[in-house]
Amino acid sequence: MRKHKLILLTTMILTGLIALGGIAQPAAPIQLTNNDVDDEGAVIDGKNIVWMREDSGGYSVLRYNGSSIETITSSPDEINGIKASGDNIVWEQTVGGNSEIMFFNGSTVATITSTPWNDNSLDIDGNNYVWQSFFGGSDYEIFLKKGTAVYKLSDNDVPDERPKVSGDSVVWRSGNDTDTIVHYKNGVTTTLSPGPTVAIPAKLPVASAEPSGRTATP
Repeated sequence: MRKHKLILLTTMILTGLIALGGIAQPAAPIQLTNNDVDDEGAVIDGKNIVWMREDSGGYSVLRYNGSSIETITSSPDEINGIKASGDNIVWEQTVGGNSEIMFFNGSTVATITSTPWNDNSLDIDGNNYVWQSFFGGSDYEIFLKKGTAVYKLSDNDVPDERPKVSGDSVVWRSGNDTDTIVHYKNGVTTTLSPGPTVAIPAKLPVASAEPSGRTATP
């Protein structure tokens, strides 16, 4: 019999602090799940707590908005790597054997990527999304989605991986044996740490739809 893994999601009600002996104590935690299926990968941003559920029907993304639990999406395809920023949620979902990036903008679920290679290791800040793509089937490159535009931030022959985004700034690891930290902001890419020279164009093309259509710069 399969052993189910149960993650108990809790939130501390900080506004309900109880004074005990002169020391402020948080109120009792709230248990959000209690079932015989797997609830895991929980993330939190503001009032929103988001996690992945796996049961006999497949995978789901759920959100607790401070008062109730809602199902954002359900799929027979594997879901993982959930990230949240405000009402925006992104995750990785296996589609046709490849990992693709999906997002929820507070009202609608849509696809960010639809490629013949893996898109994963995503991050989000507000309306800005970054991820690594095994672009062209040779090595990972970094992509940034701002609004409706998708920008390819790296273009070289070494792996570019593990991107993080904060506002208009993106950082990632680049290189093979000797790693380099790369920073991108507003069309300018800078090497931040010692390492091999990484060939990254000063002007970075935009992709209106992967894998073609790169015609503009951010």
